[in-house]
Amino acid sequence: MAHPTLSDETRLGEFVQGCEEIYRNWQSYTPAIRRSKISEKVRQASRSVSMPQFSFVFKPLKRDGGHFLAGTWRLEIDTGVSERHAVGVDEMLWFCSILYHESRHGEQWYRCVQGALAGDLRPSTNQVRHKSLGSTVPEVQAKLRPVGQRALTDPKKLKPADIASRLGVPLAVVQHAEARGAHAYAQYARELPISNWFHSVWGSNRRHRGEVLKHPQIQAAGTVANQNYHNLPEEADAFATQHALEQRLRLRLQSVAQRAVTKSKGVKDLRKLWQTNP
Repeated sequence: MAHPTLSDETRLGEFVQGCEEIYRNWQSYTPAIRRSKISEKVRQASRSVSMPQFSFVFKPLKRDGGHFLAGTWRLEIDTGVSERHAVGVDEMLWFCSILYHESRHGEQWYRCVQGALAGDLRPSTNQVRHKSLGSTVPEVQAKLRPVGQRALTDPKKLKPADIASRLGVPLAVVQHAEARGAHAYAQYARELPISNWFHSVWGSNRRHRGEVLKHPQIQAAGTVANQNYHNLPEEADAFATQHALEQRLRLRLQSVAQRAVTKSKGVKDLRKLWQTNP
């Protein structure tokens, strides 16, 4: 039996339905209400797959549309689309898919935390010399074991605080996963390429990932740098999830008539519309 994940049909369908509702009444919402409503749809999706809740920051972003910041468990999303009174299908697709893409990264990190708690994904800190820095700094390397090989009472398993430090996530996220049981990882690992994500971010491919992410042409479509970026295991998965969402959402939005509301309508009048069209 498949376990709930942001890439499954149920979660995609629920998020698509929520985005359609927001799009239909877009013009009757203020920018703040739009951001609040789409954030709540992400929270609902997160709860449905037993993930800890993200915090949200909407602000102007220069290079791209959004980020997942693991250290603070936060999604940062560009404000551009949410500030516009009327948006087209492509703009709404972009807005919703960026949020879902970054949320998927959060799920990837969370599944890796579960793997570390189970003892199947074990990061260890080693001292290595970086020529570019001219000093010795810690680097995380991954030791991967077959799923479920370690007993849950293994004394060598890392403590939650160690996992939080080595994976760069808040302790509360690790504790959230711990409260749901380490057995959850083995269930998800049968269905998702979690070890590939882990190996890319914290394992032997970590340096390659670092080189890819700092390339100046990473966002230039058609370049080798951009293709290398899309080929990173965690990005390939997030983009595949994003594309699955876009395919479903585009069909729904193309059949929706956005409710027209005069741009100059006051907040008091808009509030009446929100109450009749939640």
